[in-house]
Formats: sequence, C-alpha cells, structure tokens
Amino acid sequence: ADGVPLGWKAIEQAYSPGSTSAGKTYIRYYSLDGKHKAITSPGAVVKIHAEMCGQSVDAAVAEYKAIVQKRKDKEAHERAVEREAAGLLKGEKREKSIETFRAQFGALDGPTVHAIPGWKTRWDYAPSCGQVHVTYIEPSGQEWKLLKDLEACMGLKIENGENVADLMNAAMCYRDKDTFSQGSVLARAHGTYTHEAAQQGEQIELTKEDKVVERAAKKLKRDLLIEGAYDECSMKGSVMSISDDKSNSAAKSVCKILLRRGFDKRTTLLSLNFESHPESDASKQLNGFYYQLEDSHNEHPIYQKVSEMRSGAAVLFCAGLYVLWNDQRQRWELGSLNQSLHCLAYCDADVGNTPVTGGQDKWRVLRTALSSTV
Repeated sequence: ADGVPLGWKAIEQAYSPGSTSAGKTYIRYYSLDGKHKAITSPGAVVKIHAEMCGQSVDAAVAEYKAIVQKRKDKEAHERAVEREAAGLLKGEKREKSIETFRAQFGALDGPTVHAIPGWKTRWDYAPSCGQVHVTYIEPSGQEWKLLKDLEACMGLKIENGENVADLMNAAMCYRDKDTFSQGSVLARAHGTYTHEAAQQGEQIELTKEDKVVERAAKKLKRDLLIEGAYDECSMKGSVMSISDDKSNSAAKSVCKILLRRGFDKRTTLLSLNFESHPESDASKQLNGFYYQLEDSHNEHPIYQKVSEMRSGAAVLFCAGLYVLWNDQRQRWELGSLNQSLHCLAYCDADVGNTPVTGGQDKWRVLRTALSSTV
C-alpha cells in the first residue's frame, strides 16, 4: 500500500464461512522481524514504524497522508479525463455542452434517440413501482439513461469539431413517437425489451399477445380517468310492491299496467329521484321507476327501468338501464348489463339487499361529458 514503510508485508485473508462478511477479504500487516502481527491499517503501521525508529509520529503520519492524498488526486484526475473522453460531464462543463447541442438541434426526446441509426433502445419494466425505465445504447456499448447526459456528450463533440449533424438529422427523419411507445408495452408484457434502430425507420411489430397487453394498459388508464369523473349526488328513493296503494299517480299507473300484464303482486318497484347537479344532467335519464326482474344477479335482486309510453296510453317500454349489484366492487350500480362498460351511477354505502333506504342516499353520478362514451 502507498506510504507503508519498508520492513512490512501485507497479507490478504478471507473471512470465515460463518462470518457475516463471508466471501469477502481483508488485509492485515506484519513486520518482517515478527514483532508486530495483524496490524489493521497502513496508518497504524506508520505510527508503529515511526516509534520503532525513534522518528516523529506526527511527521510520519503527515507524510503518509500526503502520499495517500496525492494518489487519490491522481486517480480522480484520471477518472475525470476518462469521463470527459466518454462525454460524461459535470457542473458548468455539462451545462455549457448541453446549451451547445440545443442551440443546433433543440432538446432531445426518447423517440429521436430511439431512431439514431445503429443505436439500441432497451425498456425495462420495474414491477415494484410500475414504471418502465429506458436506456439508450451506442454501438460501442456505452449506455445512456439521462437524455441531458447524452445532450452534453453530443455538445462536447460539436465543441471538439466533430460532425454529429448527419446522425441527428437521420434520427429526426426516422423519428416515430408511436413506434417508440410500443417499447413500453412490450416491456410490461415481457419484463424487458430491446430494439435496434434500422437504417430506414423500421416499425416494431406487435404480436397478438402484445396487443392484448396494450389494450389492457389503455383500458387501465381510461378506468383511472373515469373513476375520478363521478360527482356526489343525493338520491331520494323508495321501494314498493306493485300491489300497494300509491299516492303517486305515475307509480300507480305503472303498477296497474304491470299487474294487468300478469306480473306477480309481490314484484318490487323502485322509484329513484336524483337531485340535479351543475356538472351533470345525467340524472334526468336515471330518474324513474325500476321493476324487479325474476332472475337475480350476483345473488342480489336486479331491476330494469320501465316507463309509460305516454300518460294514459297504458303501454310500457323497458329501457336498457339496470340497477344491479357489482360483486367485484361491492356496490350498487346503475347502468348497462355489460360490466365491461362503466356505470352511470353507483352507491358504495352499505344499504343492504336493496339499493335504496327510503331516505336521502348518497350516490355518485358520472358527468354527462363522459356518460355517452363509456
């Protein structure tokens, strides 16, 4: 080791198999005269040697530290030279080279670097955070994870008189945002994906399985968007049997027609009345009567909207709106029987085996801007 005086030897030894540092090694120092054994550090050796020789311990330690620092400074300089040669800059040099590059070509983005002829792009999916990390790889094997580091490297080449225009112009010509985005889809499907840019702008071909993953990712993104598009809304509801006496003339007329058509007297009818909301007029199409179907859904009753064609016509028509229990989300929903579509309204409060309590229930209603597209 640097600074260790003559008359000493260093022996590298392995930690025992039962040690917490098993597999690693350590160094101990021994004097050649056999008087001093297993000294743990070069600094301790310098102190002992100075005492043995009658020298100033402080002066010997200071000289040793100076030797070590000189070695560290030399290694740091060599690393800095190597980093700069590879285009890995820091501080003001980095910012200056970035400005040089951007002055000619603007800021880099993923699709552009992905299209540099001869380069490779690797997408790595990290399940722990759900993110896909992108690495850009030169033909030499040099990897870039930060676009600004690559801008600094390219800028330094420009400052040194190198021509990067042909490379960048080709990349910008072949740049394809959609093709680049497929890399993330494939990484999520397979864990990692690497693609080499072609000379004439090759397209990434998705397999049938990859397309399934892509559709699932898009659906998840849309689901998250729509889940935040429901507004709280009070709903005044009631539950009645179609054979009960009704004070409401509209309910009385609907029940009379159902009975005439042979429905069981015990058939349940729901009356839903959502309050108006400034962000949504969807409640208008949700209000009305829903009769209980004979079949159940997820071991809960299911109701379909029914309306009289016109007052006094004695003719009913059924709409494609249902009140049903969503077992997966554990809530009552109002919408289509197709569970792949988003519901128009839902209530996740514990209201029991029927969707209304007879009081003011809190529901969440989808805004009109989205309700026609879900």
